[in-house]
Amino acid sequence: MWREVECKGDLPCPRAQHSATLVGDNLIVIGGFTGDALLNDVHVLNLTSGEWRRIETKGVPPAERHDISEAPFRVYPARHSATLLTHNKHNKTGFLVYVGASGIHLLNIANWTWEKPEIDNVAALPSSLVCHSAIEVSPSRMVILGGISDDQQNSTLFSLEFL
Repeated sequence: MWREVECKGDLPCPRAQHSATLVGDNLIVIGGFTGDALLNDVHVLNLTSGEWRRIETKGVPPAERHDISEAPFRVYPARHSATLLTHNKHNKTGFLVYVGASGIHLLNIANWTWEKPEIDNVAALPSSLVCHSAIEVSPSRMVILGGISDDQQNSTLFSLEFL
């Protein structure tokens, strides 16, 4: 049965086209679109307490590169994905892999720091990939399916592994 959940705290503004990733008892929401502006903020909802908090991240967050007025259509699903990978040699607590119009970025969820990783063979992934689906398939590997890049739809399945 559906019901509205009462929440408190620093609620995010109304938005669409965001990502929402479950990490333990927390829902991490990144970015989105207000109807007038693209967002790159980070909010966390504790699902046990119902309390929202805005996260002040460090580092350089991903920036959406597409001008809204130039988009081939105004209604997109999430313009990016944020996939939790739980273990690699760089971070044993986990990080979110952000894939969007500005490329691939990592958000360390232990200290809320953004970084742009060096990735071998990044040319295999289309530039500015939006409107795709991504999922973790192992603690250090994710797959990405489809999306739009340079106004062209694709149905390619990509695999990305962080060693």
